[in-house]
Amino acid sequence: MITWTVCTADARWPWWQGVAEPDFLAPAEREKLAGLRFPKRRREWLLGRRTAKSLLQGSDAACECLSPQDITVGNEPGGAPYFTVSGRGRHPASLSISHRDALAFCALAPAGSQLSVGADVERLETRSRGFVQDFFTAREAEHVWACSPERRDALVTLIWSLKEAVLKALRLGLRVDTRRVEVLDVVGFDSTPCAAPRWQPARVGTRAGEFAAWWRPYGGYVLTLAVTTRGNEENDK
Repeated sequence: MITWTVCTADARWPWWQGVAEPDFLAPAEREKLAGLRFPKRRREWLLGRRTAKSLLQGSDAACECLSPQDITVGNEPGGAPYFTVSGRGRHPASLSISHRDALAFCALAPAGSQLSVGADVERLETRSRGFVQDFFTAREAEHVWACSPERRDALVTLIWSLKEAVLKALRLGLRVDTRRVEVLDVVGFDSTPCAAPRWQPARVGTRAGEFAAWWRPYGGYVLTLAVTTRGNEENDK
């Protein structure tokens, strides 16, 4: 079972304001934070780590009583995040982290499931025609231009987010051409853009076949999830 959580930053948090050091980082994370120069990047990175640790503690009984400082969120060379637990080594769960503005969205596929998860959050905003031409397949672009103007920004955001979620599940990220992933169908995207009250399915195709994916609105944002069986990452490279 995939577990997920969303956290919105509280502007009153001292570490969010940049006036105090966060108390939830492991030593390796503190070293990483010291190398992040820009305040916006620091805040979003911290919010992602805090949210991910909270998700692990709430979904794995063996980690429930751990101090956040005993949990390290590291990154693979390709950027994919993972947990390391003090005294136990690398945690086998599959983790995905996404953040935008003051919002962090994290998803976890439990140890033993052999699943790889990808999560993404995007703000609903206008993107240019050039963006669609550069990053979308011809079929996706056709759907975009056939969409009514008042719904188009939401559809572009949703397609882009689904692509990102699938590429994260594949442990490829944006290091590859996004046109290797094609959104085939989005359920629930009707005359009121992003009005679905719950997770809705989507069909997304890659070289490795079709992916299980879902989407849902979250205020002025969209959340997307994608799942594959571990091993398909290699099949799609």
